[in-house]
Formats: sequence, C-alpha cells, structure tokens
Amino acid sequence: MPQITLAASTESYPISFNGETGKLTAFIKNDTAYLPLRDIIGLCFVEINWDNVNKQANVNTGLDSTVFSLKNGVWYINGQEMSGGRTPLIYNNQLYLPLYVMTELCEVKAYWYSGDKQIEVSFPVVYTNGQWQYSDGTAIELLEQADGKDVCCTVLRQGEPTMGCDYLWALYANGEYRRLISEWNIADWQIRDGVCYYLAKQMGFGDKFRVYAVDLTDGTKKQLGNPEYVYHITIKKAGSMFGLSNNGNQSKDWQVTDEGVLINGISEAALSDEVVADEELMRQTYGRYLLPLDGGEQTMLEALSE
Repeated sequence: MPQITLAASTESYPISFNGETGKLTAFIKNDTAYLPLRDIIGLCFVEINWDNVNKQANVNTGLDSTVFSLKNGVWYINGQEMSGGRTPLIYNNQLYLPLYVMTELCEVKAYWYSGDKQIEVSFPVVYTNGQWQYSDGTAIELLEQADGKDVCCTVLRQGEPTMGCDYLWALYANGEYRRLISEWNIADWQIRDGVCYYLAKQMGFGDKFRVYAVDLTDGTKKQLGNPEYVYHITIKKAGSMFGLSNNGNQSKDWQVTDEGVLINGISEAALSDEVVADEELMRQTYGRYLLPLDGGEQTMLEALSE
C-alpha cells in the first residue's frame, strides 16, 4: 500500500475486542473514528486481498465481496466515491476505515466512548487457544463431521434484535470457518451427512417457514419442497376462523430422515397473514409431507385437519 502519514491532530485510541484490550489501536481524526481494516477483519473471519497494481482492497465476507479502490487520490467503494467522513486513511501501510463503514462491512458491533477514549468492538464468536468460544467466553462444542472435520453449526444474530439478520456458520475444530447463509430469521436447523437443513421464517405474521439445505463443505444451498408452499405449520380453530398457532409450532416438529424431510405444510395460497383465507384449499393441501433431500417433488403422507 502507498505510505501516507496521518495529520498531527490525529489521536489514537485503544480498541477493546470482545473485552480484550491492547492488541489494536484506532485513530480519531476530525471527530471520526477509524479502525484498522486488516486487523479487524482478521478477528472477524473476513478475508482481504490487496492488489497493489490496481491499488484496491478486495474484502470477502463469505457472502459477498466489497472493493475499496484508490484512483488519483480518491477512494471508491464498489465504484462509488467515498467523501467526507467516509474517506479511508492509510497509516504505516495499513488501511483504516471509518467506524460505521467497518461495522457494516464486518457486521460487528462497535461503540465509541469519546469521554473514556475507548472503542469497544464485539463479534459473537472467536477462536482462541484452539477452542471456539462465544464472546462471553462460553466454549462451543463441536458435534458433527463434514468433509472429515469436526464441525459445529450455529446461528448468530448480528445487528439490532428487530432489524438484524441471522447468519448460519460452520465452525471447524482447526479454526477454519464458513459463513454459509444469511436469512431474516432462522428458526431451527438439523445436520445430517454433512448437510445442514434449516427453516427460514417468511416475512409477515404467523409461523410460516420454507425449508433449505446447505452443504457444509462448499456452501451450496437449495430449497426443498414446493416453493409455493410454507412449512412447519400448525393450524387451529379460533372461534369462527382457522388461524396459525404460534404456540403450537414446536421447534422440533420436523425430522430429517434418509428418505427426506418430514414436516407439516400447506399451500401458501390458502393463507392470508396469520389466518386461513381459503378453507377448501386448506383441507386439500394441509398435511404431513415428505420433502426429498435431492429437491424432488414432495409427497403428502397424511392429510391434517385442525
């Protein structure tokens, strides 16, 4: 990277990462906090490659890529000019990004306490001393095998509780990791023969889910069942109408077998938000289904009623 020295007015602040202080330092310039890109992403399981010929940094989060490029002294992010407080800094051959850009890029939580001259950065999991741990120090047990390696699948919510996103991770015993998928809400998951099957909640009211399978070795994702159906459904009679029961949908009311996924399902066209809009279609399609693991056509094993 090109050598650029920060202005003398720049202050340095220690960074506390998951409660540990002393490894990283941030800079404050013009009331903007800057964090070291390479160091932070190294702790957050994000890859970076610097192309010195084209003067650009390629950041890969496992789900998508972001390109920071320097052209004629102007910084760009994915081709869009970065200006004002969004402009990166280079110091001692390291690229520093504004705090809020870093939080969006690495999906970390970061807080700047200007009075205490302290920046706190937290990530849900870390690999330290040969052990995966949650940020509170609780060890993560590796229970499954995929591609000959011990692995644990875990869902981590990042961002705000109501606006965040669920990420499904595969954490390996040797410190390797793979961020497999992101969904608005992952309700439950099961692992079988190196594949993680999970339920993704659909937007709207009521418990409505779709079923997906993701390979733990290469991250390949496919949807199981009929894309016009929703699953993990429990329907109850409530007065004069049928409605989806939030309380009746137990998280383990589905099973992955050699033949396929066993789960309750219904045509989504029979529903309107949390109630049944078409009772005839409900009775025709509401049942216990077998969803083939290869993504083939589903089979109703048993018709269900209220």
